Amino acid sequence: MKKIFVALFSVSVLLGACTGKSGDAGQTRNADGNDGKDGEKKENVSVPFPKEIDYKMLSNEADLKKVYGMILTKLGDNAKAVDKIYISVRRPSSEGTIIRKDEPDNLNLDITYLYPEDKKKLYNVNYYSGNKDWDEGSVKTVQLIGGNAENFRLENEMFDLTPLTPDILCQIVKDAMAKYKDDSKYSYQYIKNITINKKNGVDVSVFGKLSANDLDKSNYYQATLTGKKR
Repeated sequence: MKKIFVALFSVSVLLGACTGKSGDAGQTRNADGNDGKDGEKKENVSVPFPKEIDYKMLSNEADLKKVYGMILTKLGDNAKAVDKIYISVRRPSSEGTIIRKDEPDNLNLDITYLYPEDKKKLYNVNYYSGNKDWDEGSVKTVQLIGGNAENFRLENEMFDLTPLTPDILCQIVKDAMAKYKDDSKYSYQYIKNITINKKNGVDVSVFGKLSANDLDKSNYYQATLTGKKR
């Protein structure tokens, strides 16, 4: 019953309750840009990735550590109560149903964690390399589908990200590539997505273009937060 409940919860409807400044996750801002608590004007702090985005960046140890470092910095103490982290790179100039030849590779980071101001809600914030900054973020209410509503506590569904160090994440990615790398079968391969959640741990997507027919193929590798293969 618990497993069914968690799976259903992970796809439950999320409704925006209000917007907030993601770095503080509780410092809400008014429409005029003032802080919702003390009225003090606060500026957005730009946090661009330090170099042009390349689709192979998640396959590169140094770049992956920079990306993960951005996530850990953004989370701060909230890393102990995370719902989900999604890291992805895209190649719109050469992949996808619609090809945009002049559009550069891009990086997207999507983080959801327990809202510290109200532990009955979640907080979601995104980074998109095209904007070169984190968005303002938003508080999300949750809707439980199935399970026991009376006994449900949102904080019990979160996980502690801190065991997943940058070195462990890089080793997981190396293991994923080692398992699926095949130059004889693919014209190229790279790490396209990394999903981190309580149910699956670290889920790595190894994407490749098949040499024989130019079709796309993705393979998936899962590991625990401590790096053990699942």
